[in-house]
Amino acid sequence: MINHYRSFAFYIKYWDEMEYLYKHLDNGKTKKLLQRSGLKNTDEILYQIKEVGDMASEQAAKLLFKCNEAVISHLNKFCNVKNRRTISGVKNDWWTEIRLKPNSKKKWRATAGVSLSNANSNNIFSFIWVPSEKEESLYDFIKSTKISKYVGRSYEEGYMSGCVLFGKVNPKNYIRNYELEEKRLINDVVKSFLKINSNILRKIFKAADV
Repeated sequence: MINHYRSFAFYIKYWDEMEYLYKHLDNGKTKKLLQRSGLKNTDEILYQIKEVGDMASEQAAKLLFKCNEAVISHLNKFCNVKNRRTISGVKNDWWTEIRLKPNSKKKWRATAGVSLSNANSNNIFSFIWVPSEKEESLYDFIKSTKISKYVGRSYEEGYMSGCVLFGKVNPKNYIRNYELEEKRLINDVVKSFLKINSNILRKIFKAADV
């Protein structure tokens, strides 16, 4: 079933343009750019950019939260999980955060989530974060599990040090006529997480220990 995500679909289709125009509304750069272009209806265009950007952010948060719920439901079978972000927070920066720890431990050992927060890429990434000094060992382990064809280091995609990225999915491939194939996209975003079992998670926790 195709669900309506029209503003999100527009934002994804014109990612580079919307990333600049929407995110520079408050500092005046967007207005100056439009004025230099000679357009006469600048205020109306600014209004439309804000409307589309705000609605796209709401729809992105809705989508990522649905992915997040599926990840929590699966990982909760093997460890303690704690959702760290509200949907209003995800609306602002387009990434989720789940804290993870073994059932027998008090200390939270790792963070997982899904993210569409990189300005240079309109891909949705699954990620696991560990202390930065453990990133390389976690990267090697995740790559060895073959839970995803794509596995990346934080610096390769412009993410925070300690993030190991996997499950790279481009939502543009799920858009038809500015509508999004929501169910198929969510399934593809979370499928790498769904391959994580208790044995893999145990080794992830081992990699996360400082």
